[in-house]
Amino acid sequence: CLAQNPGCVILRLSWMYDIMARNELEHGDFFRTLTAKLQTDEEISYPIYDVRGITDVNEVIRNLEKAMELPGGIYNFGSPNDRNTYETVEAMFRILQWDAGRLKKNETAFAPNPRNISMSQEKLKEYGIVFPSTLESLVGNGKNMKIWLIIQKLDFRIIFKYRFPDNVLFFHKFAVPVA
Repeated sequence: CLAQNPGCVILRLSWMYDIMARNELEHGDFFRTLTAKLQTDEEISYPIYDVRGITDVNEVIRNLEKAMELPGGIYNFGSPNDRNTYETVEAMFRILQWDAGRLKKNETAFAPNPRNISMSQEKLKEYGIVFPSTLESLVGNGKNMKIWLIIQKLDFRIIFKYRFPDNVLFFHKFAVPVA
């Protein structure tokens, strides 16, 4: 692409997530997958041989307009991270004071071919585009969502409470405005 059009901008994106599903049929992402796992009694495992950024899609959207002004080239466009996925999630749980007892290291995924697909932000910073670190963003979204994981087994159900920034309280699938 750059050979044919040196002015084109190519953005290398990381794994992205959003804290709220817009459509029930959407593909799961970090927080929605984590929430689903927390509704079970099974272990929650993340790989130790996978270093990657995990980016809030809203940060991508916030920075997209600035990216339109970038000179031609290839840019890493997402949150940096220098920890493996397990270490990132464990640190998030610790900072948010969530129970990390069910977190387990997945020592087999990517073991034959460990991967580091983290992204340097140095080139973007030259143009005033900055993403928060993966951990900073995950912790911030965990706080913004104010996930109160009230795990109560009532009638064999687990009830989750979420309070989203738009001031709506969700109980399972029912939304109720909150004062």
